[in-house]
Amino acid sequence: MNLSNKVALITGANGGLGMAVTKAFLEASAQVAGVSPKIQDSDFGHPNFKAFPGEIASGESARTVCSAVVARFGRIDILVHLVGAFKGGKPVAETDDDTFRNMLDANLVAAFYIIRAVLPDMRTRGSGRILAIGSKAAIEPAPMIRAYAASTSDFFG
Repeated sequence: MNLSNKVALITGANGGLGMAVTKAFLEASAQVAGVSPKIQDSDFGHPNFKAFPGEIASGESARTVCSAVVARFGRIDILVHLVGAFKGGKPVAETDDDTFRNMLDANLVAAFYIIRAVLPDMRTRGSGRILAIGSKAAIEPAPMIRAYAASTSDFFG
């Protein structure tokens, strides 16, 4: 696959799955904007990679990240959203409010904010692709992870 004329914004670029996905996009010659709170250019050491340290936990922070990427690269052709977190492992009746809220914020709210933030640029240009990678738990919830499964709902499907 040749993505030499594409700009990809990858959230969670230096996480477990994010490292592999980012490397694949770089190998396909894409310009990659990697987003994560503690990401650095040296994490990949590739001329097509630019780190954008930051959060996407609010509408404002997601818009700030997207604006910075567009300012640097001129556009966003592809969003690959990989951010997520598991903080559960208890029955619903035993899951405290903070744990549930943290999973909702990491797994659902962040996805909503970053997708909403990239859409204006993509709509203006009339093109773009959004890939949001979630958990299998969204479609096959298991016991003891119901709160997590709810936070990974296929909201965007």
